[in-house]
Amino acid sequence: MKANKAGGGTISAEDRSLSADSMRRLAKSLGFSMMNVIIFMAVFAVVSAAAVPLAMRIVEEAEERLTERRFDLLEAGLRHFYRDHDRLPTSSEGLSALVTDPGTGAWRGPYISTLDSSNVFEDARGRAFSYEQSAKTATITAVGFSGLARQVEVGGIDQAWRARAIEEMNSLRTAAQSYVAQYGGLPDSIGDLVPAYLGADYAQDPWGTVYAIDTGSGILSSAGPDG
Repeated sequence: MKANKAGGGTISAEDRSLSADSMRRLAKSLGFSMMNVIIFMAVFAVVSAAAVPLAMRIVEEAEERLTERRFDLLEAGLRHFYRDHDRLPTSSEGLSALVTDPGTGAWRGPYISTLDSSNVFEDARGRAFSYEQSAKTATITAVGFSGLARQVEVGGIDQAWRARAIEEMNSLRTAAQSYVAQYGGLPDSIGDLVPAYLGADYAQDPWGTVYAIDTGSGILSSAGPDG
């Protein structure tokens, strides 16, 4: 008895019997029964079906982490832009205002390192970030992902910088006390404390203005966000 093949030829029942016999002989020669082979193939199919979604999730999580790192770079750039302008870039200025002067008159950028700026305006899937500014909030959205966005609020920037200024002024105060203990008088400027008494140069506060020290009273001050 003959059976039609898709290509127009035929395969006999005898040929099919030989193929089945060949598989059984191969399994036997390898020390497996046909049942072992069938079980192995079933397990392999189940594992393969589970592995594909897992691999896709691992890739997706890596892409999300890379996108979050780019959010971090952009947020830092927005903070520095805000320091010089007392505002965030408008929606029309967009994120490009972090690397290109939009003609504000106060621009002192670029606010993102040129080493980081090549792909920083795109998410990990190559889609350009969406940027919207409203009142005192800016929102960066990763268009290539669902629900992945970063909000930057002016209030949060000021709060973080005030905390940083207080920390730096405490370090300056401790350094000035060490200076007085050695020389019997206050330093003429913050520069006299670097590097002998300070591990970092705190010449400017987070808003970009110079810390001041009153040589008469010893009071340290920061101009703060009002300049």
